[in-house]
Amino acid sequence: MSATFEQVGHDRSSGRDLCLYVSSPASLSAFRAPSPHFVCLLVWDSLEESVETVSHIAEQVLASGCVYLCAWGPGCERVHDIFDEILVGKDPDPADDSVVMTTWHADESLEDALWFFLRSTSPDERYEDSCRSSVVIVLGGAADHAVVVRHALAQPTDFARRVEDAGG
Repeated sequence: MSATFEQVGHDRSSGRDLCLYVSSPASLSAFRAPSPHFVCLLVWDSLEESVETVSHIAEQVLASGCVYLCAWGPGCERVHDIFDEILVGKDPDPADDSVVMTTWHADESLEDALWFFLRSTSPDERYEDSCRSSVVIVLGGAADHAVVVRHALAQPTDFARRVEDAGG
């Protein structure tokens, strides 16, 4: 599977460009964030992945400038926990007040996780000026998920309204 990156839209409410990156875990090393810092929704069925693979993905995403991670898909709680372990291991007692936020969305639909990603992710104050993009990274063979994500990112206001109207 070759990796693809596209800027799909722009969210006026957050001021961030909305991007989609579809890749295999092995091809994620080619990922380059479109801004110094970004909010990330990681869509991934990681149940069969080793701790080493998840850790490697976490290191890559964080090193690329992720300042807010939302994890969704089978195994997302473990993905979230591994991200947190890596963050704490890097700086268990940060001298500044900056925080990289992480959330998991195991009991939610992809649409609800996307709504959260679009409407509820505010990076720490330290990253406000440099966080100019929101990137959904779809790992593995989840082409149907990429279609849903692309649609949401293309029209974020309309998408959020539909989810809200549906009671999401």
